[in-house]
Amino acid sequence: MPRRRRVVTRPKREKTTIRFKQQARFEDEDYVVYGRKGTGIRTIFPRPQRHPKFATADFGEEFPVWWKGRWYVARKSARKQENGAVVPCLVWEVES
Repeated sequence: MPRRRRVVTRPKREKTTIRFKQQARFEDEDYVVYGRKGTGIRTIFPRPQRHPKFATADFGEEFPVWWKGRWYVARKSARKQENGAVVPCLVWEVES
């Protein structure tokens, strides 16, 4: 009787990015908040065409963001997309 080969599969990768229900407010506009599981890092992606001050600011500059009943100081950063495009975003940290 021939021996059966066992196929070993890798476990499914668990999603690490979370989309929060409560939106953040930045300069009178509401944005969806994203975060990573297990960390206090939160991110929003404001539209540069609606925020000229944000669009012309250097990376690392700080902006106020209202989220979950309090103000946070968010820093302008950049995220790379799969196609290589660089997207400006605002990142802040929440105490857990």
